[in-house]
Amino acid sequence: MRGIVRYPDLRVMLFFLLILIPIFILTYRTDQSAYVFPLCPFTFFAISLLFLLLSMIEVVVFEMKMKKPHYTEREIEELERLYSIPREEIEGEDGRLYNSTITLNLGGFILPLIFALYIALISPLALEELVIITAIMIALTNLLASIVPGVGIVIPPYVGLFALPLALIVTPEDVITGMLVSGIIGIELGLITKIFSIDRELGSPVFSIGGRGSFESIYIPIILGLLFALW
Repeated sequence: MRGIVRYPDLRVMLFFLLILIPIFILTYRTDQSAYVFPLCPFTFFAISLLFLLLSMIEVVVFEMKMKKPHYTEREIEELERLYSIPREEIEGEDGRLYNSTITLNLGGFILPLIFALYIALISPLALEELVIITAIMIALTNLLASIVPGVGIVIPPYVGLFALPLALIVTPEDVITGMLVSGIIGIELGLITKIFSIDRELGSPVFSIGGRGSFESIYIPIILGLLFALW
């Protein structure tokens, strides 16, 4: 496997950085004696920031040839505007085919997955509870995610919000862990299941799991978990 650095979606990165600024201030005001989450607030914050900064790095899993859709000038401009994808990437080197890559995002898939598994292992929650809410998130992700030609796998950011009410219902004794595990692992596994519905006739230069098109939905439960831990 090899890693590549993609041009980041600056709007998304700036948005989350602006959210993290007041959260950083909250970490100083947190009453350590009342803090109950296993990770200390500064460690949790640093991990969250690290995920965001490393979201521009993709780890290539495999490559395949796919047919490149015929884009109009307006469609190319829309992809540039909505998803911050460089024109050169959309147009590709070959006029007819994409040398498409399937990638795992370092800050949006690999590291969050390790983080969620660690939280699940140290949590006193029953495995059955975590499996239930994770399975629900997998199903929701598979249902709401879509394949967008030229972009890859896209999922609405609000999908990550579903992890909160599910955790409140299924794991009320540890909402943060329930939300983090289901929101991260559930969405990531749901995105993986979506790979099998890729149409080779409607290609994309990169199909990023946890990167562009899906990073926000995975990062939102992390931000919410951090806020709940500091509350």
